[in-house]
Amino acid sequence: MKTDRSGRGLGFRPAPATKRRGAVLILVAVLVAVMSAAGAAMLHTAMHTANDLAQLETRRVDAQFLGRAALDAGQAAIETAYFGRTTPPTEGTLDLAGHALDYSITTLAGPTLEQAPEGYRRWYTVHGIEARVVIDGVSQVQRRVVRANQIPLFQYAVFYEGDLRIHPGPQMILAGPVHTNGDLHNRSASGLVFDTNSVRAAGDLFNWCITASSNQVRFRKWVPNPYDPAAPVTFVGAERKSDFDAAGIATDTGGFDSTFAGHDANGDGDYEDVGDVGPWAERALELWGPDSGVAGSGQTVLDATLGAKPIVHNGSAEIQRFVPSPGGNHVWDDEEGDFVEAPAGVVGTHTKGNLHANAELVVDFDGSSWSAFDGDGNDVTATLAPAVTVTTTFNGYANNGGGQVQPTLSIDMAVLATTGLHPPNGLIYLGAPGIGTESSLKHFRLTNGSELIGPLSVASDAPIQVHGDYNVVDKKPAAVMADQVNLLSNAWNNSKTTGTLPRATTTSYNMSVFSGETDATGGGSSEGNGGYHNVLRFHENWSGVPCRIRGSTVIPMTSSHFPAWFRGGGHFYNPPRRDFGFDPDLIADEANLPPFTPVGVEVSVIASY
Repeated sequence: MKTDRSGRGLGFRPAPATKRRGAVLILVAVLVAVMSAAGAAMLHTAMHTANDLAQLETRRVDAQFLGRAALDAGQAAIETAYFGRTTPPTEGTLDLAGHALDYSITTLAGPTLEQAPEGYRRWYTVHGIEARVVIDGVSQVQRRVVRANQIPLFQYAVFYEGDLRIHPGPQMILAGPVHTNGDLHNRSASGLVFDTNSVRAAGDLFNWCITASSNQVRFRKWVPNPYDPAAPVTFVGAERKSDFDAAGIATDTGGFDSTFAGHDANGDGDYEDVGDVGPWAERALELWGPDSGVAGSGQTVLDATLGAKPIVHNGSAEIQRFVPSPGGNHVWDDEEGDFVEAPAGVVGTHTKGNLHANAELVVDFDGSSWSAFDGDGNDVTATLAPAVTVTTTFNGYANNGGGQVQPTLSIDMAVLATTGLHPPNGLIYLGAPGIGTESSLKHFRLTNGSELIGPLSVASDAPIQVHGDYNVVDKKPAAVMADQVNLLSNAWNNSKTTGTLPRATTTSYNMSVFSGETDATGGGSSEGNGGYHNVLRFHENWSGVPCRIRGSTVIPMTSSHFPAWFRGGGHFYNPPRRDFGFDPDLIADEANLPPFTPVGVEVSVIASY
């Protein structure tokens, strides 16, 4: 009998088992294929995304690097502007790695005049710098806030770029701030005293100088104002090596200075017991900090370990006739042997140096002829002629010390005052085209300058001689800024020749000096370059004769054209009885600073974001 299917409903009959297994395998294969394709696509997308992210990160990092470079360029532009005594630009562009990087500069505060902890006056200004960098669609904005301190360098008794050596024979008292961007080497024969609240060495301080000291070098304990007659005066010496030797304290070459690591007499690990001597960084603060009862806190002596930092300045560029400047307005002309204005269509390579460009009386001397121009470029040679004499100087240092007669342009300052050419802005520039070096040198001489008719700075890329009393009647703000500054006494009469050493007479100079020195290496003296006290060149027998100087001495460079070694005796010189003093008027009021006083710049970062 046939089976009735009506009761079995409408369901499909199951396929045979083998057929079912085949269908499942096909389905799994399809699913695997689909999933593999999806996974591959996802993997490809993930790899592509990771690569994109890596590239984006690379571009972001590059943009950050370039942004910081643009901020650095803006910071450098601020320094350069202050060197040139101008206002920083509001914007600029740095070309780097094929990118033109724009930055902007905004003045946020100042300029404000303040008294620095070191006692001098300075101006400070706060600037904001912003850099926007876009690399392949990736944009970065970086900002920096900086504080720029402008320090008139003639507020220092002594300012040095390199290693400063002070080792006079007679007693010397330095009564003004002292700063060196290098090491400070002191040696005391008859006595070396720092009567100031600021001695700064951006390197190390050594209280010896090649040979041992006969006396301790003494520093004044810190007071807020060392020029206040009511302020306490306490000097504390630094032990010499001989002092430590006598006490059984082992040292190397120096006494108590930057090299001293301390002496622990009983070996208990501290410096608090009898016979102990603390290390430099600890004990210096105790010795030359304020006395008990003195209001305020400060420290007279600082080296790099104790926080002294270099001060950036314009160096020799301050006095050069022409300085390199891509896109400048002057080029060198072989036929003229000098820089000339760039012809139309020619890109210049140089521009006038800062003092040359700003001078309102310029005198050029090529060794035989001379010419003069006022601030508007008018030829005033004939008007100035009564004040000018072409003469010579016997330069005993030339010709490897054999001596040589060299051309000199002498300017009578009293006659100049009658010509109507005294510069309104107080700046004269004396230029020597084709100046040459030691054996073919050209000189300028300022004579009869005991009384100036107004504030005056005289600058040159050549050596300047100051002959006789200078600025001693009704003292004015005055400076001489040159490759080398030479002092001739009132007795100088141009009679010096090979083998002779004319006798000097007492002479006084009220002026600040900006000058180059000679390198400390080379022959002529066991004392290297002769030190600060010999950086102003003498050419006479000054033995026992006072040389009085009141002002400031700034030595920011090595002399380019007067590289002769320091030498004494023979037809060189015998040193005077040095009466070198800082003029406190320079620090008392900015109006007392000479025209176009060089500026040191400290730029510090307040914030970056």
